[in-house]
Amino acid sequence: MAGTVDTKKAVLGVIRELIIVKQGGLDEYLVLVMPHVVAGIKTDDVRLKGDALNLLHLVIDFHPAAALQPFVSDSVACALSALTADYAKLKAEALRVCGALCKVLHRQDTKNFQILVSTLYQAVYEQLLKKDMDSEVKEAALVTIAALIFYFADVLKVRDLFRLLLCAAGNFCTAL
Repeated sequence: MAGTVDTKKAVLGVIRELIIVKQGGLDEYLVLVMPHVVAGIKTDDVRLKGDALNLLHLVIDFHPAAALQPFVSDSVACALSALTADYAKLKAEALRVCGALCKVLHRQDTKNFQILVSTLYQAVYEQLLKKDMDSEVKEAALVTIAALIFYFADVLKVRDLFRLLLCAAGNFCTAL
């Protein structure tokens, strides 16, 4: 997508509104939309990256898993790359995208399914291990790890996680 950051943000905004108004319904156009979403997430501009992450979240929430299957690997990679951001809002949105991806991965039947799930789990688990994190990031990490457990407990080794979750929940409740 060529143009200024403001132009790119405007284009992503139009696509976002289309998805909301049509309640998804862009299945046949995802092949045109997703490369721009991925490019927006890979950019250095924080505002554009945030808008692109938000759009990716909407795409995942409003479209069936079958329509998203060709884009799962790129979506996971984008969400994981955004977890390295210095900004809490970006990290939280990236975690929410990871949680939304669980619904898509749950219906996936590919060879790299287990690798993607394990990679997501490890990245979210590492976020939970961090001590001083923003409450929005912590909440998003807890919700996402819960989704991972819900959908993939049979695939993941979650034994140590329960102790961490109890500790995190206790600390989170104490902070409130």
